[in-house]
Amino acid sequence: MANKQVYLFVGAIFAILGLLSASGSVSLGTYQRQLPGGVASGSYLVYNPIFEALAVGLAGMGLYFVYQAGRQIVSKQSAK
Repeated sequence: MANKQVYLFVGAIFAILGLLSASGSVSLGTYQRQLPGGVASGSYLVYNPIFEALAVGLAGMGLYFVYQAGRQIVSKQSAK
């Protein structure tokens, strides 16, 4: 089984990837409407559920690896 530093490193990588995926799940959209007196424009938020699911999955993987590292730390301390 891998040591605790590897688990912590891999868990941190997955957590960072989850944060990056979550930041890509929401973007800003714009629109323009023709009105009789001119043009009206505005903006709105657009989200992508695929990126949200990816962010949740990656964060879950990160938590799993950090959990495994914690289990190894506790088992080594209790064995002393």
